[in-house]
Amino acid sequence: MRITLIRHGETAWNQEGRCQGFSDISLNKRGLQQAEKLAASFKDEKVNAIYCSPLKRARQTAEMIAKFQQIPIFLEDGLKELNQGILEGLSFAELEKSHQALLKEWMINPCDLQLPQGECLRKVQERAWNCIQGIIMKHQDEDNLVVVSHNLTIMTILCRVLNLDLKYFHRLKKDVGAKTIVEFTETHPILIRLNDISHLDEKNIAVGGDK
Repeated sequence: MRITLIRHGETAWNQEGRCQGFSDISLNKRGLQQAEKLAASFKDEKVNAIYCSPLKRARQTAEMIAKFQQIPIFLEDGLKELNQGILEGLSFAELEKSHQALLKEWMINPCDLQLPQGECLRKVQERAWNCIQGIIMKHQDEDNLVVVSHNLTIMTILCRVLNLDLKYFHRLKKDVGAKTIVEFTETHPILIRLNDISHLDEKNIAVGGDK
């Protein structure tokens, strides 16, 4: 079974470098264009099912692909981005100014740091991986699925795919509008393609996280 993991298109907060977790931000103009190009990139494929985070930016991206494929979307809370609590909406400069200690702790121990009024990254990995396993169980006889999610969430999934300690998640990169393909075999998952943005035909891709 092949699953294409897609990070949603760009939002204004991505462009501004703001923490963007559970905040329900829409795609900006560029993000909508990226979603259109994502949809077109599947023109020669039959997608069997589309799952996505219920957050608007992911949903808008998935809806473009679903319209092109003429299939429904299944919303999964497990695919939401890391809930960044009191950090939501803050820029990096604002983080450095008002939350220096928290930012320092994030640099040292990002996996288990419980963000105030938010989540820790390990919990995100647990819910996201459980979601992926559930999707695989539901579609054992189908071979081409699409999952639209978020930067940090996808990176936690890839850490499980690669058997990589979660503390090394920052060694992976997931641009807005990028596709990553994983083949799930009977014995183990195989990373086929990572952070593919060739379909976007852009020179300047936003590389910041959902934060």
